[in-house]
Amino acid sequence: MKKLNGQEAWFLKEGLQLLLKTWSDEINEHEATGGRGIFTVAYLEQMVKQITNTVDDLTLKKHKQ
Repeated sequence: MKKLNGQEAWFLKEGLQLLLKTWSDEINEHEATGGRGIFTVAYLEQMVKQITNTVDDLTLKKHKQ
């Protein structure tokens, strides 16, 4: 299986964080107008965390934080 290098992993994780912020803002705006979405912000945060962990597992070099 092909592994990601550090730059590819960083790119994917940054993109996920931007999507999370954008989608969270949209959900909050929708809920403020009385709407009910399919997904909640907490669910999206959980999904981004799981995907980030998967990206970390697929990355060649692990850096201690």
